[in-house]
Amino acid sequence: MRSPTNRRRSARNRRNRQPQTPPVPGDSLVFSPKLKYRNSRRDANGVLILSKRKRPLPTAQELAARKQRKLEVKCKRQSFIALSHKVIAFWQYGMNTDQLQFGPKNSAKIIEFLQTTEPQYQAKAAAKSFLYRALKRHAERTDKPHLEPHRDKRSENAKKLKREHPQIMILCDELLSAPKATAPKVRSGLRRNGFTVSLSTIYRIARDLSFKWTKPWHTDVLTSAQKLKRKFFCERLLRMTEEQMLRHIADFMWTDEKWWDLVGPACYKYVKATTDMDAKMQNQVNFFFSLLLCFVKPPVLL
Repeated sequence: MRSPTNRRRSARNRRNRQPQTPPVPGDSLVFSPKLKYRNSRRDANGVLILSKRKRPLPTAQELAARKQRKLEVKCKRQSFIALSHKVIAFWQYGMNTDQLQFGPKNSAKIIEFLQTTEPQYQAKAAAKSFLYRALKRHAERTDKPHLEPHRDKRSENAKKLKREHPQIMILCDELLSAPKATAPKVRSGLRRNGFTVSLSTIYRIARDLSFKWTKPWHTDVLTSAQKLKRKFFCERLLRMTEEQMLRHIADFMWTDEKWWDLVGPACYKYVKATTDMDAKMQNQVNFFFSLLLCFVKPPVLL
């Protein structure tokens, strides 16, 4: 039963709907061009390359700006590591220059140095946070020797991607191995277990787990008589000359078969295999045809 809100909305839509007038004969029709391939281009040889990109290809200025941004990020990372090394050296050995002179482990002077020399750490809270984060990374260098001791590790404990989540991977492996498994069914099974995963992520997980969406491979099983008949046919062709063979097979009609699924969806299924041939072999469908010929002897009239 429809709710009162939906009924009111439907009545309002019917009331505001504009009547459609039929076209008058003789009026000129206005055709609107398709914009699907509006970002197509031609290469240096003049070949038209169709493209459905919603965004146009980046220009030379945009590519140069991207390269400049990447260079700035790289320089900022290197300067961050260098400044961390400098702060740790001040903490261990102190500083003796014309501007500042202080001994080791003097956090107030180090914070003052950061405020006066680094524009991004002019605020005392920012300089203090940077100092103690650098000291913490330096103290944990022995526990994590495989990591850079002066690298920013504030995102080390961030949540992993759903594609790399071990429990999601195990559930997807079990759900995809079930008969008649599909990506929407896998998504529903993950939701029942408390995980919300999109279909695109499920497709990527299936590819990571070597699952292939394979259509059925319909093959007929040859009988012994059919195999012998094919052998005789090949031997006969091999004994012919090229001209005789061409004249002989000119009247042949070579056909192929096509399968249509008239009722229900296609018999595709997820198959765990490393190669395409292995996946086809696992989804192979064999048909056995038998023909019963009955010969009845006519009655003899006396």
